[in-house]
Amino acid sequence: MKVDYTKQFVQDLERYPDMKSKVLAILEDVSKAISHRQIKNIKKLNSAGNDFRIKTGHYRLGCSMDGNTMILKDSYTEKIFTGFSPDIKTQIIH
Repeated sequence: MKVDYTKQFVQDLERYPDMKSKVLAILEDVSKAISHRQIKNIKKLNSAGNDFRIKTGHYRLGCSMDGNTMILKDSYTEKIFTGFSPDIKTQIIH
């Protein structure tokens, strides 16, 4: 599976340097997965889109599926439950 991420995701990750190793392990799992069902600790959020969260300890990664691409959006627990920016595709880092 292809993995993209937003500027917000990078900024959030920089705020939590102690979580980088866990996030890198998650990124490895996501890149090896063929579908989102193969990713550990993933849960679909109750939203209108293809929004998910991946849990590791007290840390959450907010993400969306776009075809065969997992887009990592943010990583701050409270933000995940308030929803994502509707124009997120314009913010993707390639």
